Amino acid sequence: MLMNWLSCGTLLKRNHEQARKIMHIQHFSRATALKMAAVLSLLIGLWSIATAVSTLPSGAAVLDQVGGNTPPYSVYLMKILISPVQLIGAYGAWQNQRWGVIALLLAHTVDVVFAAAGLLFAPTPFLRRLVIFAIMTDVLVIVLCLWRDRKSAAD
Repeated sequence: MLMNWLSCGTLLKRNHEQARKIMHIQHFSRATALKMAAVLSLLIGLWSIATAVSTLPSGAAVLDQVGGNTPPYSVYLMKILISPVQLIGAYGAWQNQRWGVIALLLAHTVDVVFAAAGLLFAPTPFLRRLVIFAIMTDVLVIVLCLWRDRKSAAD
């Protein structure tokens, strides 16, 4: 029984190494990951502000009457509050500052939590796909913020 576990572990390790060689996984530094997270967060923040600013003046009553392919008014309010934090965090992450990374982590985590409700209660398939895309991009920013440099074999 013990030999089966040992041979299984060796096989998994060998397959993992072979898979990495086959896929040619490129590793990048933490600084590069933070710059990618900053650019992605900047784009998300600017898009969110642009859509919220263009939609908020119409009011909650108009958005609720329109229905269809528009998110609820509360989503636009949340985005207008979270987007400045994303923009400021993007600047800090670009500068490789810890406070910027923390701001991005907090803002995108809040965004994922709010988007999860949209995933469950989106009224149309279009909005559901939009929410899935938003969650995927927020999770990507979180993963990039938590990226660590690869340790060398000598360490």
